[in-house]
Amino acid sequence: PQWKKFIEERLLMYTFANNKFMPPDDPMGRNGPTIEDFLRKKPWSPDNKLQLCPYGKKCTYGVKCKFYHPERANQSRLSVADELRALSGD
Repeated sequence: PQWKKFIEERLLMYTFANNKFMPPDDPMGRNGPTIEDFLRKKPWSPDNKLQLCPYGKKCTYGVKCKFYHPERANQSRLSVADELRALSGD
């Protein structure tokens, strides 16, 4: 149904902390739109879902970066520590 799709794509979860309205920075997760795109009158296009990282190859966030890195497309999303744990478990 159309109403279900609307709720999944357009419902904003929020919280109040000390009487301050606090919407999330990324309401649809790390690959979703930013809060600015989410609150637009027209929904975002699927082409804008993966935003390129403004730091590019100089990014120091590693796998925790919420932006898209084309140079890391085929790499594991696990942290180095998790990869080492997986290797030692074999």
